[in-house]
Amino acid sequence: MSDGAISYLIWALVYAIIVKQTGENIGYFQIIPFEDKRWEIRYHIAKLYVYNGYATEAGNVFLPVITKKIGIDEVYRVCLKNNLAYNRVMIKCGFTNIFDGEGNYQGELRPIIKKFGKSTEFINFRY
Repeated sequence: MSDGAISYLIWALVYAIIVKQTGENIGYFQIIPFEDKRWEIRYHIAKLYVYNGYATEAGNVFLPVITKKIGIDEVYRVCLKNNLAYNRVMIKCGFTNIFDGEGNYQGELRPIIKKFGKSTEFINFRY
């Protein structure tokens, strides 16, 4: 990487989500290349652990670190409109809606929401 520019390679940075008390790996948080040289955030939490705040906490820890590490200011997320839990986590992590309607989701036209987050918003969280 020269002059602070990011080489746009097909790769992802993945962080495991580990329960502090047990050491159990319950999911992951990752950032991957997205359309038009943008970056997209994704995560997964094991079914037994959803609705406990793990995704929000992981996002609030992960986002400031990773955006600084790879030198980006903007992160995106596309998710299905009816995935209310995912949408709520992204809002709690500082993302705002930039599109709500029909769009391409995994090769199909579906109701989606596109979200946008700026690294300056991520650093305002307490984690």
